[in-house]
Formats: sequence, structure tokens, C-alpha cells
Amino acid sequence: MKHIYFFITILFFLTARVTTAQVTLVAPSKMVRSGDSVIVELRAKTRDTLSTLQFTVSWNPSVLNFGRVDTLGGFPPSAIPDEYGMSSAAQGKLTFVWISTSTNGLRIQDSLEVFKLVFKAIGANGTNSSIQFVGSPTQIKASNAQLISLMVTGQDGNIKIGTTATYENADLNQSLVVGQNRPNPFSHQTVIPFSTNTSEEITLTLFDMKGSQILQKKQFFEAGKHEWLLDTEGIISSGFFIYQLTTKSDFFSKTLIKK
Repeated sequence: MKHIYFFITILFFLTARVTTAQVTLVAPSKMVRSGDSVIVELRAKTRDTLSTLQFTVSWNPSVLNFGRVDTLGGFPPSAIPDEYGMSSAAQGKLTFVWISTSTNGLRIQDSLEVFKLVFKAIGANGTNSSIQFVGSPTQIKASNAQLISLMVTGQDGNIKIGTTATYENADLNQSLVVGQNRPNPFSHQTVIPFSTNTSEEITLTLFDMKGSQILQKKQFFEAGKHEWLLDTEGIISSGFFIYQLTTKSDFFSKTLIKK
């Protein structure tokens, strides 16, 4: 009988260890109007310490147009220079990798905001996009301060396009409409068509697929349709890049290809 109780005690200890030693990734579910922008907060929950965390988040790019990573949440300084990679943002994926520089790891009180993603809803009414935690191209992994692997589970979210909004959105007015650059691919120069319903300063920013800013230009435009000539000679080499036009209340981003 003593052996049976001993076995049950050990089994309970191991089960409890597996149950508590885990990380839960959480994405929200929201309703958004077509043309509006929406903030999607990604959070992590764990009762253990957190020393490393990596995952890929995915969405439907025909429903949600990726704008930017708004904040990096409450993480302390990372041991690596690039916390997130945007090499697959045009295909609806963004990767995240964080490694603690502290030997004590990170102790989470309740839940930790990993970062905020800002999207523009471009889908028709009735469409929706899941916000999912997936293991490709970056695998889902986490470890505690002792570098013991933690079980990672995901609570996926969903963004639905409708006629009403059940959230405090990022930008209430669609003052900016941005088209695809032409030609695309291009050699040195390309034209970015856009229209704005207000007269104001507009910022053009070019990012590489890791999210690093390459150039930024600002120019005042009157309300109406315009074309912005982008000359990249001597600035970038061949490859995929993301251009973003931003006003005080709106933004839009697309991918361009340099030959």
C-alpha cells in the first residue's frame, strides 16, 4: 500500500509540474468596420518565469492589411537586435523571438502584453480573419529561467468585418487610400498612387522585411489624388520591401519589389 501511495504522490507531482509549467498565448476577438483600423493585442500568461519565447502569428491578408507593430509590451531589453521579423507580413505572417538577458528570467504577475499589431480592415462586410499562433516559419517555443522547456498553448482570436464596431479602434476615419506601386517590380524608380480627403502632411516610410526603417520622407499634399515618385537608386538593393504612407489619423502599407 505504501508503494501505491508513493506512486500516486510522484504522479501528482509530475502532473502538477506539467500543468503549471506552461505559457498561454492569447489573441482578442473584435468587430471592426471595413476601412477602419484595429489594434490587436497579443498577450502571454504563465505561472512560471519566462526566459525565452518565440512564435509566429498569422492572419488573412485579404481581410486585414498589416500596418505596423505598435509596441513591444513589457519585455526587458532583449539579447537579440530583431524582436520580430516581417519577411512574411505580405502573406499574413509575423514572427517573434525574445531571449532574456537576465539569468532570473521574467516573472509575469497576471499577463504580459507581447506586442500590439495594427491592421486596416480591407475585407467586405461579413468576412473575418482568425488571429492564430502557428509554428511556421518560426516554431512555437518557450523556456523558464532554468532553460526548461515550457508547454505553449494558444487561444486564437478573430477579427470580423461588420457594420458596427465593438472596440476602441486605432483610427476612426479612413482619410487615406493607397494603391499598389507601379511598375512593380521596378529597377530604380516607382510611383505610389494614393488619395487623401484632407490637406495635410503625409509620411512615406520604407522598411526592409525585418522591419528596419530604410528611409522616411514627409511632404504636404492637398486633398485629392496624387502620385509619389520613389527613387531608390543607391539606397536599396534587390528584394522585397514594405512601403507605408501615414497621416495623423490613418495609414496604409503594401509590398514592393526591387529588381
